[in-house]
Amino acid sequence: MPERIKRLMGLLEQLEVKTEENDALKTLFYFFPGLAMIASEEGDIVAVSRGWEQAIGCTPEEMEGCCWKCMVWPEDAESTAGAVLELHDDDIFGFVNRWVHADGTPVTLKWTGASWVDVGDRKLNISVAEVIEPEASDA
Repeated sequence: MPERIKRLMGLLEQLEVKTEENDALKTLFYFFPGLAMIASEEGDIVAVSRGWEQAIGCTPEEMEGCCWKCMVWPEDAESTAGAVLELHDDDIFGFVNRWVHADGTPVTLKWTGASWVDVGDRKLNISVAEVIEPEASDA
């Protein structure tokens, strides 16, 4: 597992996250410059880093509370759902899919780390991604 996601997971575990409105969690994500996301098992976005605004044109406030499944490029929905099912069994790295930018164009993402964490009575997914050029992807 990449060191950056280990550090992010460690920080999350140190926070006693009880609600989606946890100020400490949002502060942590504000200072994380890359693409990091925490989502519930149902797919609801709990928190995202500020890098998402540049990547897909949506602010963290616009994304939080939405379901990430609605943001995946339609042709990638099935393969993305399959990758999420695999993630329940093991951590995945290197999965590529596309998301819909606010302007309607596709944005190709490579998921460089993802893992499930038990936080209180909730199971949350922590994922880290990077934007890649479409020529470099298999999407």
